[in-house]
Amino acid sequence: MQAFATDNAATVSIGQPSPTNGGRATIRVTPADGGEAATCTVDFGPLYQLTGLKVTPAKTAYKVGEAFDRAEQAR
Repeated sequence: MQAFATDNAATVSIGQPSPTNGGRATIRVTPADGGEAATCTVDFGPLYQLTGLKVTPAKTAYKVGEAFDRAEQAR
């Protein structure tokens, strides 16, 4: 892709890929001198979207006075 401007000034806009746009990133370069804009689209394919997260601690019950063991939670 090439875009040319007589003054080498341009506006660049980038649309990020997301699950809602089908995983497409769009890059648009618009010359400041009114020349023709160039657009490039990159298709990353379907993107995964995190819909939930479940964390289950290894130890859920402690005796009165028992110290919290962080190592138990990391298993």
